[in-house]
Amino acid sequence: MRSIFVAAAAALTLASLLAMPAHSALAEGVEVPPGLKGWEGWALDGSEFVRCPYVSGLEPNAAASHACSWPGPLDLDANGDGARFNQQVHVYAPGWLELAGDGDHWPQDVRVDSASASVVEHGGRPSVHLDAGSHSVAGRLPWTQMPESIAIPSSVGIVRLKVNGERVAFPERESDSVRLGASSRATQSNQIDVRIYRKLTDSVPGMLASRVLLQVSGEAREEFVGPLLPEGFSPVGLRTPLPARLDPDGRLRVQVRAGSWEIELAARAATVLGVLKMPVPAKGGRVDAAEVWSFEPADRLRVTSIEGVAPIDPAQANVPAEWQSLPAYRLEPGAEMRVVERSRGFGGQDLNRIQVERDLWRDFDGNGYTFRDRVSGSMQQRWRLDMAAPYLLQGARAGDQPLLVTRGEEGRAGVEVRSPGVQLEGTGRIERSSGAMPAAGWDARIASLGITLHLPPGARLLAAIGVDEPPSAWLNRWRLLDIFVVLLVAAAAFRIAGWPVAALAVAALTLAHHELHALTWLYLNLLVAMALASAVAQGRLRFWANAWRNAAFALVLVALVPFALYPANLAHNLVLAHASCNGDKSSLLADLPHLDAWVERNENHGDEIAGQLRETGIAVDRDSTTGIARWAYQRAASSEALLWSGRGVTRPFPKGAALPF
Repeated sequence: MRSIFVAAAAALTLASLLAMPAHSALAEGVEVPPGLKGWEGWALDGSEFVRCPYVSGLEPNAAASHACSWPGPLDLDANGDGARFNQQVHVYAPGWLELAGDGDHWPQDVRVDSASASVVEHGGRPSVHLDAGSHSVAGRLPWTQMPESIAIPSSVGIVRLKVNGERVAFPERESDSVRLGASSRATQSNQIDVRIYRKLTDSVPGMLASRVLLQVSGEAREEFVGPLLPEGFSPVGLRTPLPARLDPDGRLRVQVRAGSWEIELAARAATVLGVLKMPVPAKGGRVDAAEVWSFEPADRLRVTSIEGVAPIDPAQANVPAEWQSLPAYRLEPGAEMRVVERSRGFGGQDLNRIQVERDLWRDFDGNGYTFRDRVSGSMQQRWRLDMAAPYLLQGARAGDQPLLVTRGEEGRAGVEVRSPGVQLEGTGRIERSSGAMPAAGWDARIASLGITLHLPPGARLLAAIGVDEPPSAWLNRWRLLDIFVVLLVAAAAFRIAGWPVAALAVAALTLAHHELHALTWLYLNLLVAMALASAVAQGRLRFWANAWRNAAFALVLVALVPFALYPANLAHNLVLAHASCNGDKSSLLADLPHLDAWVERNENHGDEIAGQLRETGIAVDRDSTTGIARWAYQRAASSEALLWSGRGVTRPFPKGAALPF
């Protein structure tokens, strides 16, 4: 049993060694310890691709992250009877090679290195299985009538086409086919325009992203660009729509064809970023003389500055859109760019930025508040959010996932944050009824704060000092026109009835003006009518003046009806509750199970309850009571307000919950 365990462990170790995606190991092979030799085939069974060059930079254990073959030019010679193809290919690990042709034109007489080979369907394409090494693959595609095009593998970069013995200089091809015929395009010379943009990231390790833009005209051919990487950088990923690879001298070998192409090369630095020297193009290499480098600092690690190169406008230099927010610099071949460290990190600065949207409910008895905060933003340090007194955080959640509320420094309640992006909701209490209190409460830098104050029925917000805009506060609702109208009514009352009536008018309108603006104008209208009725002489004009006064007085009485009915409407909101829970519930609505029980009680015993209330002199209107409850719960549903479930237990209004009305 022990020998089996040792053998299995050794095989796993061997598989790990063979799977290491080191570039040098690709060329020299992985050195296998003597005790593990002989297990290579078993360890790599089904994972032979790990011996291939690693190009993705993302998933080292995925076959798509490795390039296991380097296809040479594909020679096609087509005529009326069929086409012959020939291709040189280098294979890094045993695997499948896709051939020209498809189900309608299946490859025949296929030979690999002059030996017959079996062609099978693999991945929907005709393919042959090749061992590692360099191979010559040849065959033919028979037909009775020449087709318009032939299917070819998308991995083939260069196609050399002959039709009826004549060479086609510019074959027309899509990604997976080539047209058999002369090109409709005008003859173009072989030209290539290369532009290189780079983004240098001051991370650990330092990263360099190179974006190579190619504008190609002329025949399909092989071109060299570079060398691409500065000294001290190692490639970690290559993304390209064309067959491409990095040669040992650092140049990028690309099989190009006419069109516009974009190639991305990712590399990492072996040491901390310091002095970087732009590579000098090799002799015969095709590349623009200058490059544009963007620099992405990591201020949370260290504060740096760039020296030795000239800054330029990213927009004017056509820097890729996603890099235009970064500073850009122009580098000539051989130029040195110095990344100078000014300080390590930000020290005591707070890098966290959060936005808070708060709903604040005042208790019926006025002894405190219940709050709900929707917190969003980003965290870069101190991965915890605490609330300072008088805020007491009692619950939190991220989406539908509850978060654990714990005590942190100085006994403050808070939550741990596990990702840089913050999206959470917190609920709690403020056991304070008056006086100044911190606006934010959270111990992080607040980028923005919005507070919606919910007051119990009959309460009004007098003033909110220190906020940017309190639109519903009584004091802040007074504008110059409001003050002018009230003083105008007071002056008119003084002229007509003297100081006592004027003082009463000022007091009444100061309290009622913002409850019903029309009432102030009706008062003014009444005073004008009274003055006119007392000033005109007897006669027809006096009759109409009295009619105007009486009508104005009637309008004032009608306007006062809502104020007279308001106390009677309070009976509709009467709630009988046990003294032990009424204070704990405060101004919150009861949870849905309590609501269901209340609705069921009213349906079963509503008439009995109404009769008993009428005997005590309390006005009863069950329809109005139900309407008020429906309105309150609909508003709670739309704002996801807190519901009271029991002593010390609250929860947000559940999404999609149905009301029993």
